[in-house]
Amino acid sequence: MHFEVEHEFAAGPDRVAEVLCDPAFHEQLDLPDLSLPSVVTNSAEGTTRRLRLRYEYLGQIDPIARKIVGNRKLTWIQELRLDTAAYTGTLSFSAEHDERRLNGAATIVISGRDDTQSRRRISGDLHV
Repeated sequence: MHFEVEHEFAAGPDRVAEVLCDPAFHEQLDLPDLSLPSVVTNSAEGTTRRLRLRYEYLGQIDPIARKIVGNRKLTWIQELRLDTAAYTGTLSFSAEHDERRLNGAATIVISGRDDTQSRRRISGDLHV
């Protein structure tokens, strides 16, 4: 399944990139039906930042999805790679226990009009 999403921010691209790559931001971001993530990897090489997070789904699982997951917990690894100079990168995710059955990848582009506004565009594919 292909997906695309855009988000507007009241901050420039530098600030948006900084927050997206900050593990402390993600560790306190309370999202519905998800555990707070644990940081698997947080590294930088030049202007490229890499942040890998582990999530667990805590909500109700549809019976069809339950057939895929079985009695295991639904956990996945999400990886963000972002060039903080070019404001481009990738977002990938895969089920922790059977990554071939549930995975996806997307490109990320952060564009800014000035230091007070920017837009993040994520475009990719989910495979089940």
